[in-house]
Amino acid sequence: MTLWVCLFRWLLANIVHAGSAFLCAGTLRLPTLRVYLVAFAAVGLVSILSVKPDLAKERSQPAAEGIDPATRHGASTLFMATVALGALDVGRLQWAFPFSTKIQRAAFVVFIAANALQIWAMAVNVFYSTALRLQPERGQHLVTNGPYRFVRHPGYLAMLFIVPSTALILGSTLALLPASAYGALILSRAAREDSYLLKNLPGYADYVRGFATA
Repeated sequence: MTLWVCLFRWLLANIVHAGSAFLCAGTLRLPTLRVYLVAFAAVGLVSILSVKPDLAKERSQPAAEGIDPATRHGASTLFMATVALGALDVGRLQWAFPFSTKIQRAAFVVFIAANALQIWAMAVNVFYSTALRLQPERGQHLVTNGPYRFVRHPGYLAMLFIVPSTALILGSTLALLPASAYGALILSRAAREDSYLLKNLPGYADYVRGFATA
């Protein structure tokens, strides 16, 4: 996948993302929503520029569905629901109590830091697929450098913070409902991947034992 194709997909995705968010909100006059959408687009652009083309292709079109396709699709749905409900809540409904400015600013810092961790993981691990599968056709091997020196699943750790912080940035307690479900799904996915890698990826069991004895 070429860089230009990735950039076009990024542009199209952000147009749809922003358009649906503003449609749910019913107004363009929500500063926190605008800030979030700009930040979301920015980290997406940095991610595109940091990820190798073959990984970008694998992430957008995995060569195989893997052993857990339902969780991947469910996580995407819950992320979109978090943004949509958050925009709907703070824009049209205003049902829930808003968060303080300090909480929203802290959530924004967490959002940027978590995305930075995820981008770092993708830049280091060229096998960072969206599908839970091994990639023998790409010569997959154990990756232990970068953030993997400190945590086995830095990408999942980042996701646990990215989506809940989205709800807090938008200032919506209603959006915390799908965000919490997203977190539970990611924890389940991480446990399933850990079990799968222990059985199928050479060297992973020793890598895990290294964390236990550290």
